[in-house]
Amino acid sequence: MWASIIGGITTDFYPILKSFGKNKENIKNFKTLLGKLEAKIAENKKGKFFLDYEIPTLADIILFPHFRRAVLFEGTECDEGFKDINFKEYPKLLKWMEDMENFGEMK
Repeated sequence: MWASIIGGITTDFYPILKSFGKNKENIKNFKTLLGKLEAKIAENKKGKFFLDYEIPTLADIILFPHFRRAVLFEGTECDEGFKDINFKEYPKLLKWMEDMENFGEMK
């Protein structure tokens, strides 16, 4: 299941970006996958990363750059591709992204 989600995210991400949001089918698919990821994180019992781990797994490492780029594009020309995706609808994914950014940070 994780392979299909990861593959879908990477398959849909770049056409969305390249079409500046005109490829509505990819946006629809991407949102569906975001919902699945949000639900999978909600199932976690002890870990804050995918697969319910306390440390990032390969799934986290592969997916993180796509989400980070989409958020970093806000307010740029590339933002057009993601204007129809409200990442605030996925609070667990936003928290996961924050946890990924801060993983290993010295406190």
